[in-house]
Amino acid sequence: MGGAAHGKSVAVYTLSHFGELEKYGLIERSCRGHNGVKSVQTALGKNKMPFTRICIGIGRPKSHDPKVVSSYILGKMTPKEKNILGESAHECMKIIRDITDGVI
Repeated sequence: MGGAAHGKSVAVYTLSHFGELEKYGLIERSCRGHNGVKSVQTALGKNKMPFTRICIGIGRPKSHDPKVVSSYILGKMTPKEKNILGESAHECMKIIRDITDGVI
């Protein structure tokens, strides 16, 4: 994505992903140990191609058992959860526009 910041044209890269945040639909700008994001950081080179991370929370199970966590993450969303994520997607797009416009 290209955008303007302080009158200059800049390249902006944004990676949005789902993550195990405590609250469904919560938006955070860090990877918190997300292995997929770490892989992207490694592939792009942390300092060579910076990018903004936006994580949309999907909640998390109480258990830390890998099978329980995997089942939770890959399970079907309820209609309420889909609605919450839809609202979060709109907020995510606003953040991306602000980044592109140089607001943040």
